[in-house]
Amino acid sequence: MNKPVVFVDCKNDVIQVYAQFESSTELIVSIMDLTGRQVYKGVKNVDAGNSAVVINQFNKTLIDNQLYLISIRSKDGTFDFSTKSIMKR
Repeated sequence: MNKPVVFVDCKNDVIQVYAQFESSTELIVSIMDLTGRQVYKGVKNVDAGNSAVVINQFNKTLIDNQLYLISIRSKDGTFDFSTKSIMKR
């Protein structure tokens, strides 16, 4: 897998990251609303060689029909991703 793929599904409370991680690291996940207020921050441990990571249990903080900025980066600096997503129930 050369290029990382990220699926964001706010409705079903899940973010899936498909990427090849060469070494163990932590993924830092931040979700911010459009005012810049952070509504979620979490850390997910990733083992070396892992290619599928599931991040969940964040939607109790998300408001329906709201646009959010989602940022996922690795502590070791090898992975950096951000996107916008609308929460829909």
